[in-house]
Amino acid sequence: MNNLINIIPNPDALPVAAGWFQFLLQFTYYLHLISVGIMFTIAVSMTVGYFKGTSDENWLTFGKDMGHLLPFTIAFAINLGVAPLLFIQVLYGNFFYTASTLIGTHWILLVVILILGYYAAYWIAFRVSGKHRTKKYLALFTSFILAWTAFILVNVNTLMLKPSLWKGYFSHMGGLHLNTGDPTMIPRYTFYLFLLLAIGGLFIAVYSKIKYGKEKSKPWIAFGSSLSGYSCFLTLPSFIYYMRILPHNIREVFLTGDATWTIVSVFCFFGLIITGYLALQRRIIPASAIMSITLIIFVIMRGKVRSLFLAPFSEKFSTVGTNTQYGVMILFLVTLVAGLALIFWLLWKTHKERKS
Repeated sequence: MNNLINIIPNPDALPVAAGWFQFLLQFTYYLHLISVGIMFTIAVSMTVGYFKGTSDENWLTFGKDMGHLLPFTIAFAINLGVAPLLFIQVLYGNFFYTASTLIGTHWILLVVILILGYYAAYWIAFRVSGKHRTKKYLALFTSFILAWTAFILVNVNTLMLKPSLWKGYFSHMGGLHLNTGDPTMIPRYTFYLFLLLAIGGLFIAVYSKIKYGKEKSKPWIAFGSSLSGYSCFLTLPSFIYYMRILPHNIREVFLTGDATWTIVSVFCFFGLIITGYLALQRRIIPASAIMSITLIIFVIMRGKVRSLFLAPFSEKFSTVGTNTQYGVMILFLVTLVAGLALIFWLLWKTHKERKS
């Protein structure tokens, strides 16, 4: 353990108490998770629409509509991802930066790959003269890029939790080290992919109901709610397997060691089941409400898992420095609230304009 402590860089001082940043990390990650779920599912739905649109004009129309939404959802997902990335670096920067450096080549290339995906999304949405065949494969390319982005992010977020694996750098000194040898990596990744589809499927169902009206929206409500429902159930094997292979001391906290966290894990598990059931019953509004609550529980649970993994290295956590800056924090909170209010206002105005 002493050797591991020595390889972890020293943290920077915090400007205010860590609790502020913990709350902001959880809150902004919750918003980011929802936006990524919507973005990823729209990309997948666009791809399905273009492929099935080869022989069905209705699916092609649906694919085009999803394609027009995609650039905006990518912008929201990326911008809402900046804040949790900032806060995790403030709290655990010495862990996160080390992990991202170990996979440095993949991490840097991720920016280039995302730009390519973003450009492809704009090309699909706004290139009127683009051939259907080209757009079809570009849609598939964009979906793959978003899935690859999630894969790299899960790599970093799992690698930062296990300094004992950092020695793998000496076998991959070119920055190509990935955390695929970690048994928690793949179940965590597959869980996220299905969770994102479950979130986005409900969005598509609600969006279709609002946009197309009661009758025309039926096939797309069925598509979105079915996608969400089945994806909810597909998260469960990964959820169970992930909990099962967690280190014993962490697993016990959620299963038998602490009643509060046992209840939290049970609520998360059954929240996904209830959401899946309601979605398959086409009860999209109550399903969306349960999903929103379940995601709050999941985000809190995820934060606890991270803190338990890093607990042995607590002496390397950031602490409050001598120069506290609560005034700056209050200014940030005011700016955050104003920014979110502006975003909701823009969405509302856009919705009204599209209706008229």
